[in-house]
Amino acid sequence: LAAVFYRMKLIESYGTGIGRIQRAYKNRKEQPKFETAKGVFRVTLPNRNEEIEELPFVVREVPVNYMMSVPNEKKQLLDYVRKNKVITRKEAEKLLGAGSTKAFRLLKELCGSGQLEQRKKGKLSIYTVNDNDNIQ
Repeated sequence: LAAVFYRMKLIESYGTGIGRIQRAYKNRKEQPKFETAKGVFRVTLPNRNEEIEELPFVVREVPVNYMMSVPNEKKQLLDYVRKNKVITRKEAEKLLGAGSTKAFRLLKELCGSGQLEQRKKGKLSIYTVNDNDNIQ
């Protein structure tokens, strides 16, 4: 089920849920309850919405690099690959100032649209301009 959710972009990655739950309830009176038994894992989450009225409204400024649109990020990746011939996921992360999930998603989308081509697999993956790419 998790693999399907990941492909549907409903989740970012595997294995991050329990930590997120714990952080979300860090300063709460009622805490989540984690239970295990043979073949079963259960989490009971107290309703956090009951306390909403007590929380102050906070406005946060979003840094400019988060405001960059996806088309601009893809163009930035394509420009880099055209100049340097190849790019890795790590290089894409640095270039965009993004996490591995976002960098990987953008690279995969560019491969899916035929603009990039993945060479090698796994940790050795590199991405090159597709030989059929005519975009200037």
